[in-house]
Amino acid sequence: MKMLKWMAAGSAIALSLGAYAGPMNPGKWQITVATSIAGMDDAVPPTTVTECVTSEEAANPQPPAAGQGSDCKINDYKVSGNSITWSISCPKEELSGSGSMTFSGDSYTGATKMKIGDAAVTQKLTGQRLGACDK
Repeated sequence: MKMLKWMAAGSAIALSLGAYAGPMNPGKWQITVATSIAGMDDAVPPTTVTECVTSEEAANPQPPAAGQGSDCKINDYKVSGNSITWSISCPKEELSGSGSMTFSGDSYTGATKMKIGDAAVTQKLTGQRLGACDK
């Protein structure tokens, strides 16, 4: 149960990073996170969301805030050219990890590697700009 809770939290953090990334163009984005857990044969279905990134968010990148009541902290958040990197630590929840994203025009790819207790979780991130945000 703890693993499922933190897989969901990890996906939420990875998905929210897209909305705060520096080299991202404003507009409507489709963001997909594919999760795999070392030693588990069962596939975890990918999570896909659509988000609107405003011009202000694109121009003033900020790392995502940790969830309310969480001890999680985003550390070492860096924007360099068309790439971002970060690390995360949640001491009380035994979660730590790092990630990166690289932007190429209206798309991006990335990955996170997290350790949740004794489990190793890897996430592949993809994003595609769909056009202007809905009004």
